[in-house]
Amino acid sequence: YTIAGTCGSSDTASITVANGSNATINPAGPFCANTPSTTLNAVTPGGVWSGLGIANSSTGSFSSLAVGPGSYNVIYTISGTCGDDDTLTITVNAASNATITPAGPFCSSVNSVSLTAAGSGGLWSGQGITNAVSGTFSPAGVGAGSWDIVYTITGSCGDSDTITIVV
Repeated sequence: YTIAGTCGSSDTASITVANGSNATINPAGPFCANTPSTTLNAVTPGGVWSGLGIANSSTGSFSSLAVGPGSYNVIYTISGTCGDDDTLTITVNAASNATITPAGPFCSSVNSVSLTAAGSGGLWSGQGITNAVSGTFSPAGVGAGSWDIVYTITGSCGDSDTITIVV
Protein backbone atom coordinates (compact mmCIF):
# COMPACT_ATOMS: atom_id res chain seq x y z
CA TYR A 1 0.00 0.00 0.00
CA THR A 2 1.48 3.35 -1.00
CA ILE A 3 0.61 6.92 0.00
CA ALA A 4 2.08 9.43 -2.43
CA GLY A 5 3.38 12.84 -1.53
CA THR A 6 6.17 14.53 0.38
CA CYS A 7 5.41 12.68 3.57
CA GLY A 8 4.17 9.55 1.78
CA SER A 9 4.73 6.07 2.95
CA SER A 10 4.30 2.47 1.86
CA ASP A 11 3.87 -0.90 3.45
CA THR A 12 3.68 -4.48 2.18
CA ALA A 13 1.72 -7.35 3.68
CA SER A 14 1.85 -11.00 2.66
CA ILE A 15 -1.48 -12.76 2.34
CA THR A 16 -1.66 -16.54 2.45
CA VAL A 17 -4.69 -18.20 0.89
CA ALA A 18 -5.27 -21.66 2.33
CA ASN A 19 -7.30 -24.39 0.70
CA GLY A 20 -10.69 -24.80 2.30
CA SER A 21 -11.70 -28.09 3.90
CA ASN A 22 -14.36 -30.27 2.32
CA ALA A 23 -16.46 -32.04 4.94
CA THR A 24 -18.88 -33.59 2.45
CA ILE A 25 -20.04 -36.95 3.83
CA ASN A 26 -20.18 -39.82 1.36
CA PRO A 27 -23.72 -41.24 1.04
CA ALA A 28 -24.49 -44.07 3.49
CA GLY A 29 -27.47 -46.23 4.37
CA PRO A 30 -30.15 -47.11 4.73
CA PHE A 31 -29.10 -49.69 7.29
CA CYS A 32 -30.97 -52.46 9.06
CA ALA A 33 -31.43 -52.20 12.82
CA ASN A 34 -29.35 -55.37 13.26
CA THR A 35 -26.47 -54.27 11.01
CA PRO A 36 -23.05 -54.33 12.69
CA SER A 37 -21.21 -51.02 12.99
CA THR A 38 -20.42 -49.28 9.72
CA THR A 39 -17.59 -46.80 9.17
CA LEU A 40 -18.80 -43.57 7.57
CA ASN A 41 -16.50 -41.64 5.23
CA ALA A 42 -16.08 -38.02 4.18
CA VAL A 43 -14.19 -36.34 1.33
CA THR A 44 -11.50 -34.91 3.66
CA PRO A 45 -10.30 -37.11 6.54
CA GLY A 46 -9.33 -35.85 9.98
CA GLY A 47 -12.62 -34.38 11.19
CA VAL A 48 -14.84 -35.27 14.11
CA TRP A 49 -18.13 -37.19 13.87
CA SER A 50 -21.10 -36.54 16.13
CA GLY A 51 -24.80 -37.40 16.41
CA LEU A 52 -26.93 -40.29 17.61
CA GLY A 53 -25.51 -43.61 16.52
CA ILE A 54 -21.89 -42.45 16.30
CA ALA A 55 -19.94 -45.05 18.27
CA ASN A 56 -16.50 -43.55 17.61
CA SER A 57 -16.14 -39.82 16.92
CA SER A 58 -12.72 -40.08 15.28
CA THR A 59 -13.32 -43.06 12.97
CA GLY A 60 -16.95 -42.33 12.08
CA SER A 61 -18.23 -45.70 13.27
CA PHE A 62 -22.05 -45.69 13.15
CA SER A 63 -23.99 -48.30 15.14
CA SER A 64 -27.56 -48.96 14.02
CA LEU A 65 -27.81 -51.46 16.90
CA ALA A 66 -27.39 -48.58 19.36
CA VAL A 67 -30.20 -46.42 17.95
CA GLY A 68 -32.80 -48.76 16.41
CA PRO A 69 -35.21 -47.91 13.58
CA GLY A 70 -35.62 -44.24 12.62
CA SER A 71 -33.83 -41.35 10.93
CA TYR A 72 -30.70 -39.87 12.49
CA ASN A 73 -28.58 -36.83 11.65
CA VAL A 74 -24.83 -37.33 11.84
CA ILE A 75 -22.49 -34.36 11.59
CA TYR A 76 -18.91 -34.30 10.35
CA THR A 77 -16.88 -31.28 11.41
CA ILE A 78 -13.42 -30.20 10.29
CA SER A 79 -12.17 -27.43 12.58
CA GLY A 80 -9.66 -24.70 11.83
CA THR A 81 -9.55 -21.41 9.96
CA CYS A 82 -10.92 -22.96 6.78
CA GLY A 83 -13.00 -25.62 8.51
CA ASP A 84 -16.23 -27.06 7.22
CA ASP A 85 -19.08 -29.26 8.37
CA ASP A 86 -21.71 -31.45 6.75
CA THR A 87 -24.83 -33.24 7.98
CA LEU A 88 -26.18 -36.53 6.65
CA THR A 89 -29.52 -38.08 7.58
CA ILE A 90 -29.16 -41.85 7.97
CA THR A 91 -32.19 -44.12 7.88
CA VAL A 92 -32.25 -47.28 9.99
CA ASN A 93 -34.98 -49.76 9.02
CA ALA A 94 -36.50 -52.34 11.36
CA ALA A 95 -34.97 -55.79 11.04
CA SER A 96 -37.19 -58.74 10.18
CA ASN A 97 -37.45 -61.60 12.65
CA ALA A 98 -38.07 -64.97 10.99
CA THR A 99 -37.64 -67.05 14.16
CA ILE A 100 -39.90 -70.09 13.83
CA THR A 101 -41.93 -71.20 16.86
CA PRO A 102 -40.84 -74.78 17.70
CA ALA A 103 -43.27 -77.42 16.41
CA GLY A 104 -43.68 -81.19 16.68
CA PRO A 105 -43.09 -83.99 16.93
CA PHE A 106 -46.26 -84.98 15.08
CA CYS A 107 -47.84 -88.35 14.36
CA SER A 108 -47.99 -89.25 10.67
CA SER A 109 -51.78 -89.51 10.95
CA VAL A 110 -52.18 -85.72 11.51
CA ASN A 111 -53.53 -84.05 8.35
CA SER A 112 -52.16 -80.51 8.78
CA VAL A 113 -50.90 -77.98 11.29
CA SER A 114 -50.23 -74.26 11.01
CA LEU A 115 -46.67 -73.22 11.71
CA THR A 116 -45.93 -69.77 13.17
CA ALA A 117 -42.99 -67.41 13.27
CA ALA A 118 -42.12 -64.21 15.14
CA GLY A 119 -42.38 -61.99 12.05
CA SER A 120 -45.09 -61.95 9.42
CA GLY A 121 -45.04 -61.60 5.64
CA GLY A 122 -42.62 -64.41 4.88
CA LEU A 123 -42.88 -67.60 2.86
CA TRP A 124 -42.59 -71.18 4.09
CA SER A 125 -40.74 -73.90 2.18
CA GLY A 126 -39.67 -77.50 2.63
CA GLN A 127 -41.12 -80.99 2.39
CA GLY A 128 -44.66 -81.12 3.78
CA ILE A 129 -45.47 -77.44 3.31
CA THR A 130 -48.83 -77.31 1.54
CA ASN A 131 -49.36 -73.54 1.74
CA ALA A 132 -46.26 -71.34 1.52
CA VAL A 133 -48.10 -68.20 2.67
CA SER A 134 -49.97 -69.54 5.71
CA GLY A 135 -47.32 -72.07 6.81
CA THR A 136 -49.53 -75.15 6.59
CA PHE A 137 -47.52 -78.35 7.17
CA SER A 138 -48.93 -81.81 6.43
CA PRO A 139 -47.38 -84.61 8.53
CA ALA A 140 -49.60 -87.13 6.71
CA GLY A 141 -48.35 -85.84 3.38
CA VAL A 142 -44.65 -86.43 4.12
CA GLY A 143 -44.80 -89.44 6.44
CA ALA A 144 -42.35 -90.45 9.14
CA GLY A 145 -38.95 -88.77 9.21
CA SER A 146 -37.17 -85.51 9.96
CA TRP A 147 -38.07 -82.59 7.72
CA ASP A 148 -36.28 -79.26 7.38
CA ILE A 149 -38.67 -76.32 7.13
CA VAL A 150 -37.51 -72.82 6.16
CA TYR A 151 -39.29 -69.51 6.76
CA THR A 152 -37.96 -66.56 4.76
CA ILE A 153 -38.87 -62.88 4.98
CA THR A 154 -37.50 -61.03 1.95
CA GLY A 155 -36.56 -57.39 1.60
CA SER A 156 -33.65 -55.13 2.42
CA CYS A 157 -33.74 -56.20 6.09
CA GLY A 158 -35.01 -59.74 5.52
CA ASP A 159 -34.31 -62.78 7.64
CA SER A 160 -34.69 -66.54 7.50
CA ASP A 161 -34.89 -69.42 9.96
CA THR A 162 -34.84 -73.21 9.64
CA ILE A 163 -36.26 -75.87 11.97
CA THR A 164 -36.37 -79.64 11.73
CA ILE A 165 -39.79 -81.16 12.32
CA VAL A 166 -40.01 -84.81 13.37
CA VAL A 167 -42.97 -86.87 12.17
